[in-house]
Amino acid sequence: MRTDLIKRNPSGICACGCGGKTLLATRTTEGYRRGEPRLYIRGHNSRQAGPKYNVENRGHTTPCWIWNGSLSARGYGWVWKDGGPKGAHRVSYEEAYGSIQKDYDVHHLCRQPACVRPSHLKALSRREHMVEDGLCAFGNPNAKVKKVAP
Repeated sequence: MRTDLIKRNPSGICACGCGGKTLLATRTTEGYRRGEPRLYIRGHNSRQAGPKYNVENRGHTTPCWIWNGSLSARGYGWVWKDGGPKGAHRVSYEEAYGSIQKDYDVHHLCRQPACVRPSHLKALSRREHMVEDGLCAFGNPNAKVKKVAP
């Protein structure tokens, strides 16, 4: 068997983006080696892709685009891209505006972690992102912001 035809999936996560764990190959066949994770969960390689997001009004000035695919434990959408998992909001930002600088985060202006609408996303340095999220005051990472009711 030609080794260049073997499909590798070291993470064992389904390549369709559903986030499910794949089974191990039970035997060495064309494209798979026994004991290694398969590329897809059975039937997922032929699934028809539905809409990537739903348009929902979540209180921001314009409606959010809420990710329909897999979500992380913290509510962020993620996709399988360039050989690994990547935040759906980061992919959306990069498709609209270009690459994100090293050590920069993508901030959600709408405060919805599953939102992928490019106009709701803004690339900020880690320090700026912490200030925007209210995690620190005036660039001091040790200071806590106390929210005062108006």
